[in-house]
Amino acid sequence: MPDVDVLRMAANDGRVVITSDKDFGELVFVHAIDCPGVVLIRIALARETDRVAHARSVWPTVLSRLPGSFVTVTASSVRARPIR
Repeated sequence: MPDVDVLRMAANDGRVVITSDKDFGELVFVHAIDCPGVVLIRIALARETDRVAHARSVWPTVLSRLPGSFVTVTASSVRARPIR
């Protein structure tokens, strides 16, 4: 399914998109495709178990910044930018 369709489906269902695809940032900010929120996971840890553990450890912070934000999770930070 094309990314734009994923965003539109999320908007129709009132859901947040969780992805590791940076293209969603362009769709939200450049093309102004509205959705309740996007969480971009950019954790560059070698082992999958470490990436999952880190995402779980910062998840309360991620949730506190949703809805209405584009949240980027890295190994060292959680950043949020308002979508609207």
